[in-house]
Amino acid sequence: MCQWLSLQEKSMTDDARTAIRRQRLGLIILALLSLVAGALSFQGTRDSWRLAASPAPGSSADVEPAIDEPALPPGPHQAEFQAACVICHSARLPLTQPRLSREKWIEVVHKMVVAYGAPLAPEEEVPVVEYILAIQEPRS
Repeated sequence: MCQWLSLQEKSMTDDARTAIRRQRLGLIILALLSLVAGALSFQGTRDSWRLAASPAPGSSADVEPAIDEPALPPGPHQAEFQAACVICHSARLPLTQPRLSREKWIEVVHKMVVAYGAPLAPEEEVPVVEYILAIQEPRS
């Protein structure tokens, strides 16, 4: 194989070698220009997201958007539910939950305490379940 390469090199003319060198040089220059263009593009836009994210003072974007969050329905132990559950869940939570049995809700609430760190003492778990059961619509 070495003989073939040397034969190939010998058969190449000086013009062919020069053309290959020019082609390689052109590719290197193109790669460098691409890197410079990318760096300049990044440099020019890297702070623009900060400008877009912060609205001008006094603009309408300064106003907090209204959040369509319902009030918690009244019920026994609403305060315990509010204190322990609404820090992670929406107030919409008790309105959208499936109608589970009392035993199943006790399991779910206990899992929230054990697995996710819900701030409930063991004696506060049952009152939260009672609140969820009290505000759910009766089964038809």
